[in-house]
Amino acid sequence: MNSLTFLKQFVVAPGQTGAVWPSSRHLADVMTRAAGVAEANVVLEFGPGTGSFTKAICRLLPSDARFIGFEINPRFAPLLRQQFPRMELVESSAVEARDHLDRCGIQYCDCIVSGLPFASFGDQLQDQLLHAARAVLRPGGRLVTFTYVHSPYLPAGRQFKNKIGQFFETIERTAIVWRNVPPAFAYCMY
Repeated sequence: MNSLTFLKQFVVAPGQTGAVWPSSRHLADVMTRAAGVAEANVVLEFGPGTGSFTKAICRLLPSDARFIGFEINPRFAPLLRQQFPRMELVESSAVEARDHLDRCGIQYCDCIVSGLPFASFGDQLQDQLLHAARAVLRPGGRLVTFTYVHSPYLPAGRQFKNKIGQFFETIERTAIVWRNVPPAFAYCMY
């Protein structure tokens, strides 16, 4: 059901959904471990979609940690609320993360796991999202996002790789996750 919902949303809004199939649990495990979810007090998820990364976050999340997701797609929100009651779901763009954390009395988060298709977005939205991430991460906090293995060879992928260097001092790359369609790796930025 999640995969079909995801595919439908890709057909309706490919620039917003960014993929035809949800990410694998293997990629989700790599991303959540790279982010340090198991040691976090506050975790944000940018673009939970149908919950591929959300499920992995919930498995690792300490029992006393807060978990807030930002999902702009109204078709995904009811599914997420039903499957993941632990996540505080905000039906808004992740660009609004700082405002939301301020309303909740939260100064910083420890990590952000992002399923957003950054390379599919225009420059302005990429800048807004990366600025929003920097504004909410504690010093040393991590933003982890993924890209497909072919992306660094395409203009949009190269441009995004160059852009993240403007926002983060340290950028690490995980090993390729071959058990994902298509194969992918994650950027871990802090």
